Amino acid sequence: MSKHFTADEGFTPGALLHYGIDHLKAAKYLLEGSAAYFDSTGYLAHMGMKLMLKGWLPFDTGALGAGVV
Repeated sequence: MSKHFTADEGFTPGALLHYGIDHLKAAKYLLEGSAAYFDSTGYLAHMGMKLMLKGWLPFDTGALGAGVV
């Protein structure tokens, strides 16, 4: 069963956007360093986009989304 993260737990849309942007910056930094980090870069970029989408999408239930943040 998926867990729903709420603002009561400290997960705010603004914080998720900042975390997502930071993940994308880290991915860019790794990719500029060496192609050897391609897998790690892809994972960080994926998580960054996921965090940003969770910060942007409204939820009727007040939860920030299901699954792993």
